[in-house]
Amino acid sequence: MQAQYQPAPTTVVVQAAPSRPTSYLGLAIFVCLCINAVLGLVAIIFSVMSSSAADDQDMEKAKSRGKVSMILSLVGIAITILSIIIICIYVFVILPKQTRDYTNDLLAELNKYSNN
Repeated sequence: MQAQYQPAPTTVVVQAAPSRPTSYLGLAIFVCLCINAVLGLVAIIFSVMSSSAADDQDMEKAKSRGKVSMILSLVGIAITILSIIIICIYVFVILPKQTRDYTNDLLAELNKYSNN
């Protein structure tokens, strides 16, 4: 009888590469071009720093800088929206009232002089 060759059982361990954290570059560019250029530019810088850290396999630093980029983008959006609301309130509510009061005072002064 002939001995049959049986391969020894082998175990293959495939280690997945750590997932690359999101750098939020798209959001940062959108904020920079459309909403708030100053905070958007800072967010782009942090996003690029996040990508660079991920290229160096420093995933913790990449994750934290990506998070800072996202926070800066969201703060830029929030500040811009609040600024627009405040400007609209000033232009459409406060300024017309001031103009109306000034016009009424001016007309009252003119009537005083015309009656004399």
